[in-house]
Amino acid sequence: MALTPTDHVFDLYRGHQDATSMPLDVRPDRYAIGDESIPAVSASASRDSSGGVLLTMRNLDLNRSQEVAAEVRGAGWSDAAGPRVAGRILTADIMQAYNTFDDPHAVDIAPFDDARYAGGMLRASLPAMSIVAMQIG
Repeated sequence: MALTPTDHVFDLYRGHQDATSMPLDVRPDRYAIGDESIPAVSASASRDSSGGVLLTMRNLDLNRSQEVAAEVRGAGWSDAAGPRVAGRILTADIMQAYNTFDDPHAVDIAPFDDARYAGGMLRASLPAMSIVAMQIG
């Protein structure tokens, strides 16, 4: 069996299902395509019934990584202790990458450890064309 990248995306977002949306402040750079531009990063945060927080971020820029600072309001984390951050990432070297029966792991979820919490902010470096899910708490 070869899972598609879309299967992996659903896996990364699964924790938002039946969870409560949380206010999130992210101010990303803009990604320009010709005369149009969009925010390079979009993000969502939610709290599950056990109090765990899931933060998902997407870097839509095909060429550049993005340094992101996010404030998750209402999380109740203290700066002294800081929460534990466990992340997973889905990305590839080229946008057209896909899984085949011969190479079922060409696009696969991998551990992500380029995020830290300090000064009331979660800071992460998101590689180009990536989706990151961080379980925080």
